[in-house]
Amino acid sequence: MNIFYIKFKFQIQLLIFATVWMIFLNFILQLNFQNTVYPDSEDYIIAAKNLFIFHRGHPNRTILMAFITGLPFLFSQNETIILNWSLITNLFCWLGSILILFSILKNYVNQKTAFYYTVFFILCVGNAAYVFHLLTETIFTFMLLLFFYFLKQYFNSKKFFYLSIALSILILSMLIKPSSKIIAVIVILYFSRILFLNFKSRAIIVLYFSLSLVLVQALGIKYQFGNFTISYIDVVTAHNYLFSKAKCIENGTVFSQVGNPRADYLFSMGVNMEAQNQIAKNDRADQLKNNKINIIKAYFSNLKGNILRGTFVVIDTKNVLKTSFFDFSKRIIYLTSFAQNLFLTLIGLILGIFFTIKYKMKDLFLVTVSFFIFYIVGTSAISSDQGDRFHIVIYPIILILIAKFTQNLIFKPISEPLHK
Repeated sequence: MNIFYIKFKFQIQLLIFATVWMIFLNFILQLNFQNTVYPDSEDYIIAAKNLFIFHRGHPNRTILMAFITGLPFLFSQNETIILNWSLITNLFCWLGSILILFSILKNYVNQKTAFYYTVFFILCVGNAAYVFHLLTETIFTFMLLLFFYFLKQYFNSKKFFYLSIALSILILSMLIKPSSKIIAVIVILYFSRILFLNFKSRAIIVLYFSLSLVLVQALGIKYQFGNFTISYIDVVTAHNYLFSKAKCIENGTVFSQVGNPRADYLFSMGVNMEAQNQIAKNDRADQLKNNKINIIKAYFSNLKGNILRGTFVVIDTKNVLKTSFFDFSKRIIYLTSFAQNLFLTLIGLILGIFFTIKYKMKDLFLVTVSFFIFYIVGTSAISSDQGDRFHIVIYPIILILIAKFTQNLIFKPISEPLHK
């Protein structure tokens, strides 16, 4: 037991600290007493029911997220169990993310420093608060870190097995968060030569399996709704948020998610997803031709709104237990989440630019991390009023860049040694 603790003392201490922090945050914000179920969460429950009970797909929610969410439907059709299961799943992924981040950080700094950086991640309000909600962010963060863990292993060892695992995880992440499909395609294309040289390797089987699941998803959507795609969510989101706000700017009206007539019109078509898809695409083409300036204004308005806000999960909490310290604590915790979002996002973008320019193709791991930060922050502006929701998934990989940057500062000699 002592040998085990000595070997894994930092990991054990991190798990203990994370547990205490989660209990504290839950106590202060009464997270387990909240009854808020967001529209996206309801969609994930419907997708799970479609998969396990009705044996069909969902136009916007993908099969892997539906499978993970709906596992309790194998034993009961009680939706309350689904929400409890989501909490367990998210807690596992959050704790797993902590351990994986610590392992990656040890490549750049000593264990003690890696420990403190990981503690900072644990204290990120958004990542902890979203554990209590049936949303994709916590699971996607876990998968993103798994991808980078195996990618780092590949760059360190040059063993194809690690690359195959890394790319398989990245492909599967498309079936959790469909917006990752573009970056997944770009990364796979970059490694296409290596994949071609190893297409007969046994290690590539996991990659074939991941690709087959994506193909099943796309064929299922094609069969059920009419288009060969893994999800309609990106097209619909862009129409209802970015392009709707651009229209509001053009017409001199205030954009609101609630009561958005363009979104209501789109959703009035029910499951006629081909029609929804065509309307959204036609509107996008028309606005890109005739309303470019307002699209740019809407985009940067969304980007600003997402960076300059904290965790909306915290805002939505209610003082169910009527504690005297709730309102003050809630404000402090929200302001903390706001500061974390602003600081980490801006630092991530700055360091991403720095390392991309400095290393270019010399350190592909850091360049890939930077690319993911650019992509996720950039695409987050397609939606609006989300606060840190989309940015929390890159908090841990931003800490990787910070660790590398401080490694250069701390361990690089201040001056050259004197020559005798």
